[in-house]
Amino acid sequence: GNEKCEPGKNPYVLDEQSLLLSGDESPLDVQLRRTRALLANLAKMPGVADLRVFEKAVNDIAAQAEAVRLSGDAAQVKALYAQLRAVTRQAALSNPLLAFDDLLFMGYIKPGGDYHMVDQYVGWNARPGGGIFILRNFKSNPSIVDVLAQSVVDNGRFKGKSLSGGAFLRPDLSFDARRIAFAWNSVEGKCYHIFTVNVDGSKLTQLTDGVVNFNEQAVMDSSQNDFDPIWLPNGRIALLSERRGGYLRCSAERPLMTFTLHSMKDDGSDLIPISYHETNEWNPSVDNDGRIVYTRWDYVDRDDCIAHHIWTCYPDGRDPRSPHGNYPLPLSFADSSKPDGRRLRPNGEWNIRAVPKSNKYIATASAHHTHSFGELVMIDTSIADDGMMSQVKGITTGQS
Repeated sequence: GNEKCEPGKNPYVLDEQSLLLSGDESPLDVQLRRTRALLANLAKMPGVADLRVFEKAVNDIAAQAEAVRLSGDAAQVKALYAQLRAVTRQAALSNPLLAFDDLLFMGYIKPGGDYHMVDQYVGWNARPGGGIFILRNFKSNPSIVDVLAQSVVDNGRFKGKSLSGGAFLRPDLSFDARRIAFAWNSVEGKCYHIFTVNVDGSKLTQLTDGVVNFNEQAVMDSSQNDFDPIWLPNGRIALLSERRGGYLRCSAERPLMTFTLHSMKDDGSDLIPISYHETNEWNPSVDNDGRIVYTRWDYVDRDDCIAHHIWTCYPDGRDPRSPHGNYPLPLSFADSSKPDGRRLRPNGEWNIRAVPKSNKYIATASAHHTHSFGELVMIDTSIADDGMMSQVKGITTGQS
């Protein structure tokens, strides 16, 4: 991952500025190159502010770097690097697309259990901690607001209780920016449930409760996890749930439920499955066309480890399609002239989100038998799929 490459020699990255190039001699060289590339890109954007102050600062640092390089003063080089990073941050935050001041985010404690992308979302592996937060004024004077600091649940089994000390998953902001949907697990209950709350912390409402008691069958306190809620354009909420039933194929030693797409009204009623896929689905979001975009483990009659890629469907679950990834090369093992495309692409593409005003998506790329974290990739579905990497390019990558 730290080897240098020749410019123009890696077709798998979106922008080679993310790599270490043969002309780089130090971290300061790398940052000077990348900051200049950032300024060049910003200069092309409509509505961008005057960049001359940043350009002058970069040129001044570059001039000082030449003098310091001859003296060999490591402390001065480090100080110049820190100055340059501050300039880079200010320039990046001047991007006219950042026309907002607040960011919604989640505090998350990595779960226990097997290190696998299914076990990651199983309720009994959750660890306590985290929460739902808003980063206010992130460009100028940042401060963190704990949305649930003063909140207690308005209804349901947890009425009157705080959610402090539980585990949280993936918040989603409503289209009018007034409500947040998220999943919460009390940890001792070993099950995720869906809640909504106003952005000011009021009206904390439980929408689903996945605990089921089958006393007559002597199965006590079973659970059906509900998580990853997203607001749909039609006013409903889509989510992932185990309620459809079914188990993961390869989990004989640790039986794991299959979680797939479901849908409900925004008060938690009319909860129905909208996918009957055999194995698991992950991380839904809404794309620029109003479709649901998500990751599906397309296990059926394909390689077990490489088929966790982008899928789309309508908000009611109709017409599920995969833009790429289903049939990677080689199409025939007898034809040794073609590279094995299965090992060129990421095993999985997680947390997929549409890039505004485009046919592109951003995702995290990772392996099989891991968690849904990884390097950022860009997916462009307007490009013909070659069974390998034509639609996928690395953004942040350790690959050189």
